[in-house]
Amino acid sequence: MLSDGSDEIEVDLSWITDLANALESNADINEVRTIVAGRSVPRHLRVQFWGCCLGIKYISPEEEWSEVYDLEQQDVIRSDCTSLVQNSYSSHSDSEALSQVSDLEAILTHYVKVKHKKYTSLWASIITPLVSLNLSKRQLYTFFDAIIDHFFIDQSGIEKACDLMRLLILYHDPELCSLLDTLKMSPNEYAQVWLETLFSKTVEDGSLDFILSLWDVLFQQEDCFFIFFLCLVLIINAKDDIMNSKFQGSEMKHFLSTLPNKVQEEDIEDLCSIATYYSSKTPFSFRNFYRPFLFQTEIVTTGENTPPERAALEKKLNFYLSHSLCLPVSANEIIAGRSIQVRYFLIDCRPFNQYNAGHLATAFHLDAQLMLSDPKQFQTSVDTLLNNQKQALELDQAGEHFCFIGSGAQSDDSFLQMVIAHFLQRHCQCVSIVVGGYIALHTLVLPSITSYVVDHDPQVCIPCTFRRKSSETQHGDAIDSIVGFVDRISLTVREKSTAVKESLERFIHDSPGNYVQPRDHVSQVYGGIKPHVFSIADDDDDETSTSVADPKDLVVIKSFSKQPEMVHCFAASEILDDTVLKPSFLICSATHMYIVRVIPNTGQGLIRFRRALNSIVRITTKKKRPEIITFKYGVHETDGELRIWDMDRFLVQNPTKVTTAIKTLIMNIMDTMSGQ
Repeated sequence: MLSDGSDEIEVDLSWITDLANALESNADINEVRTIVAGRSVPRHLRVQFWGCCLGIKYISPEEEWSEVYDLEQQDVIRSDCTSLVQNSYSSHSDSEALSQVSDLEAILTHYVKVKHKKYTSLWASIITPLVSLNLSKRQLYTFFDAIIDHFFIDQSGIEKACDLMRLLILYHDPELCSLLDTLKMSPNEYAQVWLETLFSKTVEDGSLDFILSLWDVLFQQEDCFFIFFLCLVLIINAKDDIMNSKFQGSEMKHFLSTLPNKVQEEDIEDLCSIATYYSSKTPFSFRNFYRPFLFQTEIVTTGENTPPERAALEKKLNFYLSHSLCLPVSANEIIAGRSIQVRYFLIDCRPFNQYNAGHLATAFHLDAQLMLSDPKQFQTSVDTLLNNQKQALELDQAGEHFCFIGSGAQSDDSFLQMVIAHFLQRHCQCVSIVVGGYIALHTLVLPSITSYVVDHDPQVCIPCTFRRKSSETQHGDAIDSIVGFVDRISLTVREKSTAVKESLERFIHDSPGNYVQPRDHVSQVYGGIKPHVFSIADDDDDETSTSVADPKDLVVIKSFSKQPEMVHCFAASEILDDTVLKPSFLICSATHMYIVRVIPNTGQGLIRFRRALNSIVRITTKKKRPEIITFKYGVHETDGELRIWDMDRFLVQNPTKVTTAIKTLIMNIMDTMSGQ
């Protein structure tokens, strides 16, 4: 505050004395957090403060370190340690530098052997700021171990961490996320190194104080996901610069990746405050879904689970997160929604008959199938829904956070994904989806269902119906079984619904393509290539024919996609009979596209088709629905006429990425054929 009659600012430093006393008396971490309140701490208290935050209560006496340096990556470790000391912030004599290199190599080697982990050079970036604290070798090892244990994202999970980073940007600023997607600036391009090294590798030389102050803020957080919100604030604060910039490609990547350099040390407390705000306005439960893949902890579940059951759950969860269009939310968080800061506007997208058989009292209905069966009515329903939300907000009867509820069946939720995409295209903020859908909610509130669900009719309610049947056959009430039952019910309903089928046929066929018009020649599709390069030679059946896979041709999708000859893998939903969506993957080698049908909850898939890439003569999408891609296969007859003999349709999340990648592969084949 300002003193009377003076322009000098009075700074209250009493908190530093309080902190020193609290640390000296081994106060509880919550008391320490309250005293510090998101500030950076003085240098002389940093070691004690970090030890308190990281849970380091005791450091064992010096012990003999192994003098055997025989790791496979020993040369890499020694080289990294040498570079670390040479580039450190302190000057050393030759003997001091040699001694420090030896200590660091011993620490990293000991860590690899004790933890049974593979060394990564990212660890050198993590340990670099610690060197400046003048810790003993044992202290340095202990602090390094604690930081890696609490905050380091395992390399097997960094892709998922970047996916989560994008979903958080999408949740809070869909317009900005859409722009970054258009610029092909995924978080892998700029934020990956922030997350991997806790910012220590991204700031400019000479900014040690900035890193240490930032770590003060990071370590005092109870939430290991707080770094994601620090990254989020950096990106959102730069929105105007991003939108007004003419940067492209590498220039934009450089601009984004160097955003931490633009933060001054005195701005760190404000950065922390804003990040805390965004964290409080974000559903909490996404952490439970992502933690096992990022920080290698066990999945938090209820009840006793054997290791195989946990492994199956993790595999199912991994598949779900890989296909999620928006932030996942748990059923528990929805039920507890009124007791936390995030308040939801629930949108139940199940078919009308399912909604009428029971729904949450606070949920509004929006039939996902209307998007296909009656687009005008769907748009009217959406407008009414948004108006209802506005009125509910004014009456404090609902929140600003959209949360979509599906049936919990993959087939039904394929339509739900299209509805969510529609809201995201409208740049609606705070969009999420309930993992497990209504089935998960129903299971959770079943003991006191009348307190949460209205209009409940147990005789018609699908989860209740299945529960009775499963009880009769003593098969239990596992959610996976319920999902399978609902899948079968939903499939039967759709097969009998000619209205929906006819509408989806119009939806797919009527709109003109924005990549290739039916009248276009192949040469117009792929940049002037002559039509004959797509022809099938009579003596080249193996390379150009389309072969339907044997029904026994099962593969483990992850392993199959990572085979050396595979170059691309895209998640998709295959459109069958213009009415049914089937989760699939498009896995490409240099010469073929494999259409792999997902077998739910197994990690396996059935190879349905092995399409030769040079048999693809047209790739089309819809201007109004670009996420639907059609691949047409054919030959050019001797008279120049194009004969189409088969086609596949898919619903994909990133159509531009898919079509560009496959078109490039086809171009490569054409170039090879032209050179022969």
